[in-house]
Amino acid sequence: MLFLSKFVIWLLSPLGMVFCLAGLALALAWRRRFRSSMAIAALAFVWLWAWSMPMISHWLGNSIEQQYPQMPIAALAKAQAMVVLGGAVSPPQLGGSASDPYPDRLRSQPGTTTWPAGLAA
Repeated sequence: MLFLSKFVIWLLSPLGMVFCLAGLALALAWRRRFRSSMAIAALAFVWLWAWSMPMISHWLGNSIEQQYPQMPIAALAKAQAMVVLGGAVSPPQLGGSASDPYPDRLRSQPGTTTWPAGLAA
């Protein structure tokens, strides 16, 4: 079941959709339906190009971020636990400026401001 859900998510992603459309175009070309094959291949190319454009990705990201505006720390309720989602793919690198020896720490800084405010036990 886990594999199926991961496959469906991949299939619905823009890159997964391009691979499916390209596979369909190849299958139609193999069946000698060249006009349909070229149309679907062109659609796959346009789909990939459109989702690769920063304007579209920024528009989509902003539309999602607008649903959850940043709140002041004083407006947050006290919680028993706190989860900080960082996006780090590697441990922090030593070095950087003298004031901050861990420059990768800035990635999770907005989430860590709630801990000193006493909002997590």
